[in-house]
Amino acid sequence: MNDVGREYIDDLTGLYNRRFLNIKALEYFRTTGSKASPTSILLIHLDHFKNVNDTYGHLLGDTVLEEFSSLLEELVRSNDLVFRYGGDEFLFILPQTPYEHAERISHRFIERCRSMEFSRVRLTMSIGIASFPHDGEEWTELFDIADHRLYSAKRHGRDRVGVPVCGMRNLAIPTKEIVGRSVELSEVMRSVGSSSDNHGGAFCISGEIGVGKSRLAGEIVDMEQFKSYRSLGSILSATTHSIPYFPFRELVRSIVRMDNGSCLKEIPQAYRVELAKIVPELSDSIGESTGEVLIVDKFRLFEGVRRLFEQQVAGNPYIISIDNIHWADEGSLELLHYLIRAFRNSSILFLLIYRIEEADRECFQRLLNDMSREGLFSRITLEPLEEPDVSRMLSLIIDRIPPIELTEYIYNKTGGNPFFIEELMKSLHGSGALYWGNDRWKFRKDRADGIPHSIKDVINRKLDLISAEARDLIEHAAVIGREFYFSFLLEITDWNEGQLFDLMDEALKIGLLKEYDGERFFFSEDVIKEVVYNGINGAKRQRFHLTIAGEQLDSHRDKEEQVVEDLSLHFYRGGDMERAIEYSISAGDKARESYAYREAVEYYDRAIECFRINKAGWNREKIECQMNRAIALSVLGENEQAINELKEVIRQSSKISDRELEVDGLLHICKP
Repeated sequence: MNDVGREYIDDLTGLYNRRFLNIKALEYFRTTGSKASPTSILLIHLDHFKNVNDTYGHLLGDTVLEEFSSLLEELVRSNDLVFRYGGDEFLFILPQTPYEHAERISHRFIERCRSMEFSRVRLTMSIGIASFPHDGEEWTELFDIADHRLYSAKRHGRDRVGVPVCGMRNLAIPTKEIVGRSVELSEVMRSVGSSSDNHGGAFCISGEIGVGKSRLAGEIVDMEQFKSYRSLGSILSATTHSIPYFPFRELVRSIVRMDNGSCLKEIPQAYRVELAKIVPELSDSIGESTGEVLIVDKFRLFEGVRRLFEQQVAGNPYIISIDNIHWADEGSLELLHYLIRAFRNSSILFLLIYRIEEADRECFQRLLNDMSREGLFSRITLEPLEEPDVSRMLSLIIDRIPPIELTEYIYNKTGGNPFFIEELMKSLHGSGALYWGNDRWKFRKDRADGIPHSIKDVINRKLDLISAEARDLIEHAAVIGREFYFSFLLEITDWNEGQLFDLMDEALKIGLLKEYDGERFFFSEDVIKEVVYNGINGAKRQRFHLTIAGEQLDSHRDKEEQVVEDLSLHFYRGGDMERAIEYSISAGDKARESYAYREAVEYYDRAIECFRINKAGWNREKIECQMNRAIALSVLGENEQAINELKEVIRQSSKISDRELEVDGLLHICKP
């Protein structure tokens, strides 16, 4: 930086200053030379740097900035320009660098910063990128875009590269129409008949948490067929379970409120007294105090509610929906049974919504069994959406045909659960993995930012419903992978076959697992496996992985090549780096022989990571692994990276005096 005057150098950091940036940037982007190839700018901001000044003082803050600037100088290439834009913001101009390359550089910067200390202070950085000519041709335009993307990085959690936010669109959540439920809606229409018939009856709508039961009930209420129906509803929860007759307290209140209590005048006094016992504010309306005796006469109460409902349907048919009916107290369930039987040929349609995970209470199951024997209801069981319906739902959310890779990712992660789909889409949009650019939605799987807390909460609620033994079973299964065999699970656990079947039934009953046949099982959603896996204690998880790897070796003697991929993973996550190296290299070689070069790179990456964890120096095995990785990269068209790695192969082969490997590296680097 000695080729410019001191007036263009920042006093603290020794980098070019903002004054020189204004001159150099305008000059650079006006020249025709700069427009002959892509150019990128990086706008860098130190995260929470104000806290450093506030906590340690400005003198140490200045020292941190000096040390950070030294890091930036180390990272620049010979033709890059780096400036201190002001305070804790810095800017790079990267000639001959398209956006994708600038993004890789930015991630390298972030990882390097994350691994360092500056005067014993740890810092992270956020980066906004803009590229010529992709994002614009003028300096001011490019800077504005980089600034917006830097803001996006900070808004989405810092310590990251900002996503392209210009022209970003919002997601349509919830969707304007229901997806994948045409069969169920047709069943309702067939069962109830035309709106002129004013038929009643009952539908039990069941399914796992988040599958869309309440949405379906709302869709039924809005159907053209029921336009003449009035609608009443009550939503229960675990907290309302201890309140006697809670759903009917709400329904009676709603009816009385609609006509200011005049409906009570037609009901005999004895029945009104019982109604006032569950809805105390009715005491004034009936002209008689209930006194201190609050014991309910069931017959009079049931008959009072029936007469109140009967009076209402004389003028209009009704839809009465009770959500989470499985949380109703026993008295409410008895009253509900009484009313459904009484109005089976009348103009009240009952919609009873319940979660299969929480529906094992004896009184609720007894209600279902009794009503089923009497033929008092039709059952609608909602299953998660199939992949085509997931694609349709995504198209409604983003108002475009979704990228195939997005549909596959969402379907595998969520298993088609609509609530999970919506929450995961919001998370992807928020993290920048799903963004709007060049008039279309783009999806970057590598930017996906974990599982939203809303989904974790639902899954943990399911896990709380099973026994400790079943939880242990689920943890073993999560370590095995998304799919597993019953016989293999039997081998790696201490349970006998009968016990294991009972535990599997627990998990199947609440939708944690599904089965292909009596032998093969799988997690209903990938997110369930991930939440379970991440919740296992680290030491316990390592032990599970090693147990599974050992069993796979025992069951595949003389045919290990069939399971080298699994062995690579389990030994790696089990902490046995020596064997993880062995099987990762074997898995990489196997993938390369099958022309699966991207998978080969991933296995070689794992082997190299294991060498690093083991703090192993360069030896023949490590050099061969690096060379095979470079060969796979060259086939994938990533030639620059492949050449750099082959140069490293040649350098390290020379150091250990292995002429054969050195020559192999030279031959590969010289291949066209």
